[in-house]
Amino acid sequence: MDRSRLASEELLVSAVQDGADVLLLQEPYSFRGRACALGRFSRCVITGQKGDEAPWAAVVVVSQNITAAHLEQYSSAHCVCVELSGAFGTVVVISQYHQFSHEPELHIDYLDLLLNRLGSRRVIIGMDLNGTSPQWSCRVRTADVRGALLEELMHRHDLVAVFRPGNPSTLVRGEKDVDVTLVTSELEALACDWTVREEWTTADHRPITFRLAGQERAGVSRIPRFNAKKADLCRYEREVSALLASVDTRGPTCWQEVDALAEALGRVLVGAAEVAIPLKKAFSRSVPWWNSRLTDLKKEFNRARRRFQREREPEFRSSLKLRSDLLRRRYARACWKARNNSWQKLVTQSTSNNPYGFIYKMVSDKIAPKVAVSTLAVGNSRTSGWEETALAMLDGFFADPARPDRPVPSSREAGVEPWTELEVLKAVRTMKSGKCPGENRIEADMIKVACGAGFLRPLTVLVNACLGLGRFPSGWKLGIALSC
Repeated sequence: MDRSRLASEELLVSAVQDGADVLLLQEPYSFRGRACALGRFSRCVITGQKGDEAPWAAVVVVSQNITAAHLEQYSSAHCVCVELSGAFGTVVVISQYHQFSHEPELHIDYLDLLLNRLGSRRVIIGMDLNGTSPQWSCRVRTADVRGALLEELMHRHDLVAVFRPGNPSTLVRGEKDVDVTLVTSELEALACDWTVREEWTTADHRPITFRLAGQERAGVSRIPRFNAKKADLCRYEREVSALLASVDTRGPTCWQEVDALAEALGRVLVGAAEVAIPLKKAFSRSVPWWNSRLTDLKKEFNRARRRFQREREPEFRSSLKLRSDLLRRRYARACWKARNNSWQKLVTQSTSNNPYGFIYKMVSDKIAPKVAVSTLAVGNSRTSGWEETALAMLDGFFADPARPDRPVPSSREAGVEPWTELEVLKAVRTMKSGKCPGENRIEADMIKVACGAGFLRPLTVLVNACLGLGRFPSGWKLGIALSC
């Protein structure tokens, strides 16, 4: 990405328009040690630098249907290792940048060690090698130093280079293929539609896209959330009251009855919501300031740059280069104006009604960006993926009474008084609206409104049964692991 903010924004626009799910980036635009201009509040941006280092590689998860786990123990400023899970199964993606000023063996040895630790897992690697080889390029007959080192690594770990002859070079200046796509042998037959994109960005490196065969869209389709802001509250309350009539609200006497009551109350809320609350619509998010004029300027610049690169006469090349540079400056200036005007409009509209709203929270770092789950240290080792990490977190917070790993005292043994309906109501009212629901899609606002329609009493019975029996309902432990 050449550390270009404009290139990062162009890539994001093109990726959303073409339906890309994951981006493997090298040399991303960064500010104060953080990769920027990639929409970190709406999508998951993963880097591996430590301390004050600048990130040289990044993985961006665009699709909300993919679960990402950052394998932090394997990542560095120049190499990011992430486990992705979805409808395609589980794969490990690696984004690596081989800095030209470094010794060629430095990053090759790091990747060799990383692949040894990953063992037999399915791996996809996207790298800026700054080297060439006939293994992934038809433009050379012999490998250079970096290419030869990578060839040896590919042989040791049974890696295959994915490329397709007839595509433009990955490097704009010099017509070289220095960007490499590698997969393990079991993924070779699935990697298809490998393409070098000429029009995606104006950076010196052309992006590469490919897909895994059999996956029209990666990930598991999710049922949309309920839009509580557009709910028919009167109808919702009537439905809750009607559905509660069929629920046995007597106090549970065993943990099986606790699970049954929790499931029944969940069905009441979801059943009422399906009748009275519409679903949210999902929209692909791109940069909001992009417009058709910028698209035209970008195409005009790309045409001028291609004419300059193809021209061989020195006297014509100088004039074509001047025109290409002029169009690039005009295009960059137009992008800056559009971005600046869009930001001013957002700030004006947001702060006119509430000066301490989204803008204030964003600039004062009170809104956390989306992040991937990082592996955890368990004993003398670390977890190796999102599933192990989720199980470690679950075991740390909640013990399963069916297979207890530690004693769970009941409230009677602990000397805790049962909660009153007023205390439960106060707790419900403190729940923040708009937070991510669980697998059952129950929003906080749905519980708040239902408490005014007779839901408070059975809810109090349930939480006191959990307290008295030392049981956390099994259904409440289930969830969909998101990449955020």
